[in-house]
Amino acid sequence: MPKNMNKVITSADKTPGKQCLTWMLLLLLLLVSACQEPVRQYLKARTPEELKTGAYELCGRDYKVLSYEDDTGLVECLPPLGEN
Repeated sequence: MPKNMNKVITSADKTPGKQCLTWMLLLLLLLVSACQEPVRQYLKARTPEELKTGAYELCGRDYKVLSYEDDTGLVECLPPLGEN
């Protein structure tokens, strides 16, 4: 193996095309993570207290009950509110 192999590898990593591709990949990952759908899940619960407990376990304090029927509720996790 040539002695200059490390220099060849490190200089190849700094090409403008690879840097541009790296930045585009990071931007794509940022956009995908920022545009996620809110978490909605059906929970089995016989009482409203069970629904609240299940929603709290799933989402923490930030949730909204979208619908509630006999033994099932649809819960949506909300983004956390800013602390004032």
